[in-house]
Amino acid sequence: MRPDFGETTDVEGWVWATDPQDRGGWVPLAWLDRSAEPWRLTRDFDALELTVAEGEEVTLHYAESGFVLATNADGETGWLPDGVLERIA
Repeated sequence: MRPDFGETTDVEGWVWATDPQDRGGWVPLAWLDRSAEPWRLTRDFDALELTVAEGEEVTLHYAESGFVLATNADGETGWLPDGVLERIA
């Protein structure tokens, strides 16, 4: 992964990075080994974002630096900002 410091986000803990095929996406800093260049992911990661509608229910898998990995009723999985979610009983 190559960091591109020209890209910024208002969510701390994420950096824009590209892989050797020049595919880019936001990556959690916590999941990068930054001890040498190029930086390397320490776990599998997919930068896919999930689009949801207001009131839609999703299943949460885990949270990282202000985002959650979630799956909707159609089985689509991706990242959502945790600030758009409300816990239901």
